[in-house]
Amino acid sequence: MAEKLLLLLLDAFRYDYFNKKLTPFMYELSNDLNVKLESVLGYSDTVKHSLMTGTYPNRNGIWAEFILKSSSPNRWIQSLPLDHFPHSINVGCRHFISTLFNINLRNIPLPLLNHFNHPVENKQIRTLYDVFSEKKLRFLEFEKPKGNKLLDKIAEFNHTFSDVVFIKISDLDLIGHIYGTHCRKIYNKVHKIDKRIEKIITYFKSIWGDIFNVIIMSDHGMVQVKKYINLAEFIERYMKEKSEFIAFYDATIARFWFKRESVRNKLTRILSKLEFGQVLNDNTLRDYGVFFSDRRYGELIFLLNPGNVIFPNFYSVLPFPPRGMHGYDPKISGMLGIFLTPNQTLKRDLVKVVDIFPTILHMLDIPVPDSCQGKLPF
Repeated sequence: MAEKLLLLLLDAFRYDYFNKKLTPFMYELSNDLNVKLESVLGYSDTVKHSLMTGTYPNRNGIWAEFILKSSSPNRWIQSLPLDHFPHSINVGCRHFISTLFNINLRNIPLPLLNHFNHPVENKQIRTLYDVFSEKKLRFLEFEKPKGNKLLDKIAEFNHTFSDVVFIKISDLDLIGHIYGTHCRKIYNKVHKIDKRIEKIITYFKSIWGDIFNVIIMSDHGMVQVKKYINLAEFIERYMKEKSEFIAFYDATIARFWFKRESVRNKLTRILSKLEFGQVLNDNTLRDYGVFFSDRRYGELIFLLNPGNVIFPNFYSVLPFPPRGMHGYDPKISGMLGIFLTPNQTLKRDLVKVVDIFPTILHMLDIPVPDSCQGKLPF
């Protein structure tokens, strides 16, 4: 059997956070064998599915968390008067209902909730979970709790016989959203994460010895927010055909479905004139790997430029707008993450999220499925 593998996923860890001062352990560990990582257009669930399958959303089926659905199992919730409650009570009730019924209301206006449902992944695409199961590899995954208690949770398990351990460190994401990308709180947390990674790797060395592969990567970066846009209010001002379309407002992407082509054309003309974003045509959607011919994710897609945020939107539950955001064009510098794997010679200075899947299988000496769109960086 090939060497064991430890994968550390750092949520919202920008490439420029990686340096000798803030991350001395990772910096020394990398031996200058670190590269930038390019994410995919979308949010955390999008990235995870691309990572776990080595494919882009238009192949694995998962881009956004919600799609248009003619029939939703959550139709009954729309009659609840939550949106008339004070903000804190509304948020608390949504969290309670989401936990009790295992659904996610996010911040979607309840009258619109019956229009949306969660997408279904392409079952024909093999995931890392599938491959590990077929090869009878013992795979353990840790995402909670946050902070220093994470190591205590990891230590509760006997890892002597573990083959692959996947650990997500997500502390930085919320801090970035609340405080922005470059501040003392961010730098302090980055330094603490570096120390935590040192403890985690030292712990696994004590169990596995020195012979195991390590991948340290982030899922995306974070961009400083400069402008907040109430896009729903703006559109209502110029579009009187309110009943002729349905909108879903993510934080950086707005998606629309229409009853009439003329209404779609009108909104396209309006949005195309705006300086803070762009309408994505089919060719651009294909370039991003998010084109769906059935338009389940939207008949019109509007992507905001970096530094702009739709607020209010269907996700933010905080009573104040975010100072940091991701979900922009994954090629811009602020969205780039890190990728490092000690003792491996990399042939490229940029690795894409879809490349992680074949990299993991290569390290474990497992053939890569034909469905994979990623390439080995070695």
